[in-house]
Amino acid sequence: MGKIKTRDKLLDAGYEEIYKYGFQGASIDSILQSCNVPKGSMYHHFKSKKALALAVIDERLSPKMLAMLGEVKADDILINKIFSIIDFIGSIPYLLQFGCPLSKLITEMSPLDKDFELSLSSLHKQIHTHVKLMIDKGIDNEEIISLDSSSLATFIVASVWGNISIGKDLVTEKSYQNSILHLKNYLISLQNS
Repeated sequence: MGKIKTRDKLLDAGYEEIYKYGFQGASIDSILQSCNVPKGSMYHHFKSKKALALAVIDERLSPKMLAMLGEVKADDILINKIFSIIDFIGSIPYLLQFGCPLSKLITEMSPLDKDFELSLSSLHKQIHTHVKLMIDKGIDNEEIISLDSSSLATFIVASVWGNISIGKDLVTEKSYQNSILHLKNYLISLQNS
């Protein structure tokens, strides 16, 4: 395994810092210190803190969030697949501690900066589309009743990410599972008899 490139170190440290403290609370000095990179090297790769943050969204946040959804396989059963994703998200300690990184950044930066708004809304649309396609597959396979898959996708995404984003350190795996049970019961009620 080779040395981690400076740019990758900056992206990894930037992701951690921005996730924990938000863009405005993130400190370039802390990022540089945590990855042991001199300031000049950072500005060689990123012209500003904003440029670093936008790269973090595209190259770290987007792949991590989309990977949580996994691939939809031909033999997947919709409800089981969605439950598996929901349970997986609720089992990740840093998500329970710090909340949804996407929703945190949307709340903080979308009203303030058009570049952030475009990048973050693009990721949100990708997540929504992925969930919608899973629901469409369930409808096509007659696993669930025919319904508006777009609004159901919005409801699922908002329920899951909202549930873990209530507040820093306020959500435990048990409280998440207890709350998300209502979403699961609702999804079960949509199954064809």
